Amino acid sequence: MKTVLYAGVGALALLTMACGSESDPPKQGEFDHGTVVNAGTGGGGNVTKAPFDSFTYPEAPYGTQVDSIIEPVALLGWLAPAEKGYDAAAFEPVNIAEFYNPDGKKPWKLLWINSSAVWCGPCNAEYAQMRDEDTYEQEIKPKGVQVFGTLMENGANPPGPATPANLASWGTKYQVKFPMGLDPAFKIGLYFEQGTVPGGLLVDTKTMKIVAKLAGGAVTGPSGVLAEMDAALAQLQ
Repeated sequence: MKTVLYAGVGALALLTMACGSESDPPKQGEFDHGTVVNAGTGGGGNVTKAPFDSFTYPEAPYGTQVDSIIEPVALLGWLAPAEKGYDAAAFEPVNIAEFYNPDGKKPWKLLWINSSAVWCGPCNAEYAQMRDEDTYEQEIKPKGVQVFGTLMENGANPPGPATPANLASWGTKYQVKFPMGLDPAFKIGLYFEQGTVPGGLLVDTKTMKIVAKLAGGAVTGPSGVLAEMDAALAQLQ
């Protein structure tokens, strides 16, 4: 089983032993249970919760089809693109395991993994719609859906693998507000038939099982992604 530790935002507190003696060391149990002693700048010696969570990702085998558990793939990109200024120099690993929500404490039930290419007209239209109509903030996020966007190919003819500059340009152009990753090795692309873009996966974040595979289409409309999300969410109730 894979145990994953994720560091939270903010600096780790320094543990101090000022004026302590060898006969009165800090209790080891305070460290064993993931707490931080003397956190912050105050002198009260408060004990606060450690800024990380520990969980065990579902076991293999992993698969690429509906009802299989998705592999915890990691791509370089941004968890918060706007905060990083869509800067390729600020890339960080974004792991699908980040979105695992077994206890329901995170604000999403469903993960939409989108696979796009710079050359793909429908992909550009999909992101333009999310930008112009703010679909992510106004319709997708309130449903309890998290989005992870990935970019796999550039705009050349014939196309080649997407580059950091492509992702930076894409994020800036569409003012992306959700996590994004660069996929030049087709780690996400392999989930779809060749030439099927945009591709999409809907994943139950409680189990990390794929509940639907999407191919092409607009974000809205009778047969669009929003309708697919509603159908998937209804199955999770």
